[in-house]
Order: sequence, then structure tokens, then C-alpha cells
Amino acid sequence: MVYQLFLYMLTRLDGVDSLLSIMPRSVPVATVAINNSTNTALLAIRMLGISNTDLVSRMSQYQKDIREENMVKGKKLEQQGWES
Repeated sequence: MVYQLFLYMLTRLDGVDSLLSIMPRSVPVATVAINNSTNTALLAIRMLGISNTDLVSRMSQYQKDIREENMVKGKKLEQQGWES
């Protein structure tokens, strides 16, 4: 299976989002937030991980680490409130 990854560095969409939304069913399309390279990279790692177990392992560890960080932030938010 071959994946083609097209990255658009845009500050506005100029209709590219409309173009991508009408791709034929055989062409998978994913969009991520503008100026959010982290989510773009995570999506690419997931796709490349299909054939690379090291990437899958590292992604899994990253997800665990992020979950732990977010749980700490959530507890702090519950204790101190959002205004602090």
C-alpha cells in the first residue's frame, strides 16, 4: 500500500479544503489544523507506523506520556479552577 502525503503550508485555505473534500472514495484525505505541525506529524507517524514497529512503539510511549501530563493538568484545574 502506498501513501502520498501532501503537506500544505498555508495561512488560509484558499479553497484547498473544498478541493480535498471532493476527492474520490479511493483517495483517503485527512486534514489537520492550520499552523499545527504537531498533529500533522502525529498523523504521518501513525501512517508510517503501519510498516515500522519502532514508530508504533515510540508513538505508544508518546501517547502515554501526553496522557499522564494531561491528567496532572486536569487535577490541577479541578483543584485550582480555570481562573488561576
